[in-house]
Amino acid sequence: MLDRPTNPTPFLTDLEQDVLGSVLSDLGLEGRLFCRSELAAPWTLSFPAGDYAHFHFLEKGLAWLQPETQAEPVSLVSGDLVVLPHGRGHRMGEGAALEPVEIGRLTGEARIEGSCKVVRHGVGPQETAMLCGSFRFGEPIG
Repeated sequence: MLDRPTNPTPFLTDLEQDVLGSVLSDLGLEGRLFCRSELAAPWTLSFPAGDYAHFHFLEKGLAWLQPETQAEPVSLVSGDLVVLPHGRGHRMGEGAALEPVEIGRLTGEARIEGSCKVVRHGVGPQETAMLCGSFRFGEPIG
C-alpha cells in the first residue's frame, strides 16, 4: 500500500483486459462505485465495516487513511488507490482531529443501484476529490 511505482504501465492491452474481465466474472465479482467525494478542509469521514471490501481512488489532494485495526494513519497523495480487502471500518481525513461524519449520512442510506452520488463536504474551496466504492467475490467476506 505504501509502494508507489516510479514507471507504472499505464494501460492493459485488449487481450489482458479480456482475460482479466473473464477471471473477475468467473469469481463472481460484485462491485459498486457509490460516490465521488469533493472535499474541503476540514473533513473526516468514517466508513463502517461491512460484507464488501472498500476502495478509494484519490483523484486530487492529500488525505490520510486509518483502518480500525491500525493505530497509525497512512498518508495518501493524488493518484493513490487504496483497497481495504476485509470489509473493515476505517476513517479518512485531511489531517485535522475532527469527529468523523459517517459516509451514509452524506450519500443517503437508500442508494439507487448503479448510481454514483456526488458528495460535497467541508467549508471553503474543494481541495480533495476521490472516488469511493466497494466490491466482493461471490460470498460475503468472513
